Amino acid sequence: MPYLPNKLKQIIFLATIFFFFFLAFEISAASCELTDWNKEDCELTINYSDPGDGSGLSKCLYTIVSEASPSCPTDGTWSDASNCDPPCSDVLSCNCSTTVPIGSGKTCATQGEGTCRICSKAIDLAGNIGTTTAALDIDYTPPQTTIKCDNADCTNVWYTEDVSITLSCTDNLSGCTVYYCQYQTTECTPVSSGASSASFTITNEGTTTVRYYSIDGAGNQESDQSKSVKLDKSPPNITNISPTSVLINEEKYYSASTSDAYSGVDLCYFYQDGTSKETIDTDPSQYGAAGCDVTTANKYSFSTYGTHNVGFLCYDLAGKSQYTTREITVGEENPPTTEIKCNDTTCLVVWYDATTSTITVTLDCDEPAEESGCKVTKYCVGTPVTPCTTFIDYVSGSPPEITDDGVWDVKYYSIDLAGNQEETRTKTIKLDTTPPIIEIKE
Repeated sequence: MPYLPNKLKQIIFLATIFFFFFLAFEISAASCELTDWNKEDCELTINYSDPGDGSGLSKCLYTIVSEASPSCPTDGTWSDASNCDPPCSDVLSCNCSTTVPIGSGKTCATQGEGTCRICSKAIDLAGNIGTTTAALDIDYTPPQTTIKCDNADCTNVWYTEDVSITLSCTDNLSGCTVYYCQYQTTECTPVSSGASSASFTITNEGTTTVRYYSIDGAGNQESDQSKSVKLDKSPPNITNISPTSVLINEEKYYSASTSDAYSGVDLCYFYQDGTSKETIDTDPSQYGAAGCDVTTANKYSFSTYGTHNVGFLCYDLAGKSQYTTREITVGEENPPTTEIKCNDTTCLVVWYDATTSTITVTLDCDEPAEESGCKVTKYCVGTPVTPCTTFIDYVSGSPPEITDDGVWDVKYYSIDLAGNQEETRTKTIKLDTTPPIIEIKE
C-alpha cells in the first residue's frame, strides 16, 4: 500500500466504513496511531456489524500481516476476534479490542510506512463474508546523533581556538529532532533544536560538556549522550624568576613560578642569555592549573660582570607556550666609592664666605681595576628643610654649582657595571657671601 499523507489517512481511516455483502466494519484506534507512526504495542477496536435486517454475525475474524508491502491473505489462518462486546455470535453488532504487538521479534517487526496491516473478516449466519483492512506505520528504532568538532570527530585533546560544534541525527523512517544543551559546572537539560541538526560555538575556556540526544517522529528517544570539549586559548603564566643577582662565577639553581588556568603546564625549558640549557620535567602530572614552582636540576654561573638574562619557556597541555625572561645582575661583593670635591679640593666643613661666590661640585667614582668598573653616578641637591628626592646622572663636563647663600645638602651615590650600588652619601655645603649690616643710631 503506498504511503498516504497523514491528513489524507486520517480522513480515510476515521471516516470510511467498508461494506461487503451488507456486512460493515470500522477500525478505530484505542492507542494505535492510524495517521502517525507507532513504536510499541498498541490497541485497536474493530466494529463488526450486520446492518439492517441481516441474519446476524456468525464469526468475527482478524489477522495481522507484517512485511514491506503487506496484503491480506485470501485463505490461511485467521484468528477469532477476542475481547468482543457483546460476544460475536448471533448478534447484529459487536466491538472487539485487539492488541497489535510491535517491535523486534514481535508480530509487527517490519519497520516502514504501512508495513503492519490489520485484516478483518466477518461471516454472517447467511454465509455472507465481508472484509476490511487498516495499515500502521511502524518505527520502533531510536534515532542516532553524531557530534562533530570543527567538522571532524571530537577528540579528547585540548583545543586552542573556539570550537564549532555540529549535532546531526539520522532516522530513515519517521524523521528526528535534535535536543541539546551545554554546561561547565551546573548540569543542564537538553531542549529541542526544532530540526534534525544544530550548530553552535564553544568560546569559554575550560571543559564544556555537551549533552544531547534525538527523538524521532514515532517518539523513540535515543539514550542520553554527552561529550566533553576542552578549550585552552591562553598560554601558561611564568612569574617570580629568581635569583635576581649573583656574584661572578657563583653557581646557583634557578627557579620560577608557573601556572595554567585550564589544561595545566606540561614542560619547561631553562634559558641562560638566550641559550637553552635544560629541560625541566616532561611529566605533565607534575604540574597543574593551581601552579607550581619549577627549579633547574643543575647550577649555573656567569663569567662576566654586568647585566645578563635568564628565562623559562613553558608549554601547557594544549600546546600553548610562554617565554618569560628577566635581567640578572652579575657583580662583585664590593660597591664603588664616590669622592666629592668643592672647587677641586676637599669640601670645607665651615662656611664659605664672599671670597667664594660659586662652589663647583665634582663627583668622582672609583673602583679597583680588577672589578667591573663604574657605570653611573647619581646626585641631587636640596636643603635640610627641603630634602631632595629626585636623583639625576652626574656629567663630568657639567658639574653642579652652588651660587646661592644657604645650607645645601648634596646627596650622591655610584653604581658599578655589576649592578652594585653604593650607599647614598650626603655632603653639607654652607655658603654665605652677604656681609653683616651695621646700623648706628643716636
